[in-house]
Amino acid sequence: MRRNFLESETPSSASAFLDKTPNPEFPPAVAQALAEHPWEGEYGLYLWGKPGSGKTVAAYWLARRDSLKFITEKTLIARWRETMNPEANECTEAGLRSSLLYYGKRLVLDDIGGGDFGILTPYAAGVVAGAIDDLYQDSGLIVVTANRAPSDLIPILGARTVSRLGEMCRIVKYDHEDRRLRAAIDRAS
Repeated sequence: MRRNFLESETPSSASAFLDKTPNPEFPPAVAQALAEHPWEGEYGLYLWGKPGSGKTVAAYWLARRDSLKFITEKTLIARWRETMNPEANECTEAGLRSSLLYYGKRLVLDDIGGGDFGILTPYAAGVVAGAIDDLYQDSGLIVVTANRAPSDLIPILGARTVSRLGEMCRIVKYDHEDRRLRAAIDRAS
């Protein structure tokens, strides 16, 4: 069954958090970066930091505020795989282009780089690099979240893709405490 590529994903934990806290406090560097938008100079954001620090919440808040489409790396790869031509065992060119351009060149790509383990198959890394390249070529806007610094993505996504992200995005380290771990500790106390 093919999904509608026009669908934006809703991260349940971020959505629930924002429903309870519609105007959350963000760390100063992140708050400044978020306040300077809508997209001065058409730069996106690359938010990176520890898991649980609130990067997805900030990105989803921004997506809701500015009508950006939100998708995780995992879902992007799954949706791109749906464009496969099973007989030829390859993606169709039309499928590759339409699977990204459905976002209207304004995209939040959450949790790139293979999660904590930094493991992406060559196919999956190619999908993510291709999506970033399409946005770069089409002067699109991207907001990215990751658990690692951009330079740590070079072995995963390649130097060209990371360089393009650096050109497309303001890089902001999300240096904040793990809110999920903090909540678990507080519940146990």
